[in-house]
Amino acid sequence: MALGIGTAGLIAPGQPLSDGTARVLAERGLDVPAHRSRQLTAELVDGADLVVGMTREHVRSAVLMRPAAFGRSFTLRELVGRAHELGARPPEMALSDWLRAAHDGRTAAWYLRDEPTDDITDPLGRPIGAFRSLADELDALTGRLVDLVLAGAGGAGGGSGVAGEGGVERARPEDLFGP
Repeated sequence: MALGIGTAGLIAPGQPLSDGTARVLAERGLDVPAHRSRQLTAELVDGADLVVGMTREHVRSAVLMRPAAFGRSFTLRELVGRAHELGARPPEMALSDWLRAAHDGRTAAWYLRDEPTDDITDPLGRPIGAFRSLADELDALTGRLVDLVLAGAGGAGGGSGVAGEGGVERARPEDLFGP
């Protein structure tokens, strides 16, 4: 199972990484000076099997662009929590079916209110320790999500990695920040 991973956000396109982000990535062995922000568009939402936002604002923006994407759009914390409750995706289950199960019980009205426990705080303007904490949290959450979503697809292990067993390709951090 090959994965395509892309990043996009709500800030203007073409912005470089913040100094704190670049520093923490460099500390982790990643040098990504060419990375520039890409703005979320309806076309990107249409092309995504799964939309993951850091905050509810990100998810709401994606769903406003394409209301049909609500069932496959989650904050990272929310999706990891729902995935943990749901359990690992069985190998015979399509991702779209698993996401439908993860979406079960969610309502647009509930999602319109703010829920700070679902949001990941942006460290911009804070000390470097906030960027390091964010990197640790994202590594833990994405590793857990990969384990739950891809467990049945060939045995991906935890954390960031490159290639799992059984042909499952694991996303590498450098894949997220490429040109």
